[in-house]
Amino acid sequence: MSRFARFGNSSLQSLLLVAIGLLGVASVFAEREKKYRPPRTAAHSTVDPSFVRERLPDGQWKPITYAFGKGNLIDPTERDKSLNQLSFHELGAILSKALLTENYVPTPGPEETDLVIVVSWGKTITFDDGMDEIGLIGMSDTMNRLNGINRAIATNDAAGEGRSPEGIDPARSERESIISEMITMTMMNDMFENRRRRSNYSNAKLLGYAPSLEELYSFDVAAGPQKSLLLDLEAEIESDRYFVILQAFDFQKMWKEKEKKLLWVTRFSIRAKGRNFDEELAAMAMAASSLFGNESDKFRRNLLPGKIRMGELEVISVVDEEESGRE
Repeated sequence: MSRFARFGNSSLQSLLLVAIGLLGVASVFAEREKKYRPPRTAAHSTVDPSFVRERLPDGQWKPITYAFGKGNLIDPTERDKSLNQLSFHELGAILSKALLTENYVPTPGPEETDLVIVVSWGKTITFDDGMDEIGLIGMSDTMNRLNGINRAIATNDAAGEGRSPEGIDPARSERESIISEMITMTMMNDMFENRRRRSNYSNAKLLGYAPSLEELYSFDVAAGPQKSLLLDLEAEIESDRYFVILQAFDFQKMWKEKEKKLLWVTRFSIRAKGRNFDEELAAMAMAASSLFGNESDKFRRNLLPGKIRMGELEVISVVDEEESGRE
């Protein structure tokens, strides 16, 4: 009997080691048209200082063995069918092709396993800026009304008119009302902007944009190239994006000492509009593969894959959780 391991936020519930062949999944991918353009992938990777890779005499990375652990599928809308088209075996087979380019090799037995790579995937939801547009339109209309009232007051003052016998000036009263309305609208817009930034930051952490976004938010970027970069990043974060998160844990420490030691994390994503996750996973994984276990420093954008060839799926072996728990 075998079961997939789900790695929640609170605790490690169970573990399943899946060793997957590197030939790929022919049934998932039909032959692409020659005009197909792979998506531009954004990626970010962080590495624990304790994780140090060795080079072989020929310059290649020394092989590291791994097994997959099943993380979380995140689909806030629960309506994107392409996120459920791949079984976890199929998803792992596609990722293993990209991992092999960096000499990560699947292994069938726990004794030889260096890493367990927990895979989470899903889609972020678009930030709804409809209220922001309404607010801008409303502020513009109110400003126009205020300008009109100011002109009327100036004209009346020049003509010696405007005040009633009781000393009441209807135009000035209306201006005070408009100014009060503008103050309320400004407060609402500020509240909306704060909600927008919180929403952006939540998605940014999920996608790997957070360090770059934090840096730009910490400076005055009212104009210049930094402002342009901030607008570009916000536009990407505020669009639907497919993403994958790979978290590599020290398997031997997890297996023998029951300690979760996170060694590296790579996050990569693409714009979801007009694309399907199951059809684009291979391209986005290959585009981000050079960052698997390697520090990216700054956020990487517009990554493109090399040549992708998919064959048939081959499951070499499965180790169930009872066997994985033995000392």
